[in-house]
Amino acid sequence: MKLPRSLRIAIQLPEARPETVDALHGLFTRSKGDAKVLFDLVRPGEYVVVMEAEGYNVCADRAFIKSVEQLCGPDSIKVID
Repeated sequence: MKLPRSLRIAIQLPEARPETVDALHGLFTRSKGDAKVLFDLVRPGEYVVVMEAEGYNVCADRAFIKSVEQLCGPDSIKVID
C-alpha cells in the first residue's frame, strides 16, 4: 500500500488545548516519515490559517491517521496526495 505524501490536519481553535498540541508533537516525533504536514488552524465562522509543519514529516499510515483523529476529532485529517 502506498502511503500519503501530504496531509492536512484541522485544529479547531476553540477546542484546542495545550495537551492536544503536546500529544500531537509526541505523535509526530514517534511517527517520522516522508509525508509533509499542513495545519489548518480553524476558528469557525471567522478564519482558517494554514501553516506548514516544517521539520515534522511523518509516516502517514493508518495508525497515525487514527491517532490524529482521536486527538483532533473525526474528519480532522485529509490526505492531499
